Amino acid sequence: MFFYERAGYHPLDVPWCVSDEAMNITRPVWAGTVNAAYIAGGKQQCPVASAEQSFLQLQLDSLAASGSLNTGTYVAITPCFRNEPVIDELHQPYFMNIELGSYGIRKHPKVGTWVYGTGCAEPRLSYAIEQDILG
Repeated sequence: MFFYERAGYHPLDVPWCVSDEAMNITRPVWAGTVNAAYIAGGKQQCPVASAEQSFLQLQLDSLAASGSLNTGTYVAITPCFRNEPVIDELHQPYFMNIELGSYGIRKHPKVGTWVYGTGCAEPRLSYAIEQDILG
């Protein structure tokens, strides 16, 4: 977090569980339906697969309140719960997200266009260092 704050990113506390709507904006088709959801406070909650979904939930909540999340550069750390097709040293059902190498631009008709990027995921980064995968 210190590195990102020094680079001008604003840390945010974000939800670790989101609506099915926020989840499905970035959920790949191969992952199938949400199977880890639960009901809390009368609402379905889905554990996030990345902080990107947490930011999307904040944007959806802001839009519902007739507003919008302010444009800016933000950073957050969340757990990631995944429906990985194969479980191995690099693909786990859950880990802490600051994920290595994910970045891009996405667009959704309801929430607009955004750029996402992630730093490094644990335990993936530690495993890669231990195995000398990074060279």
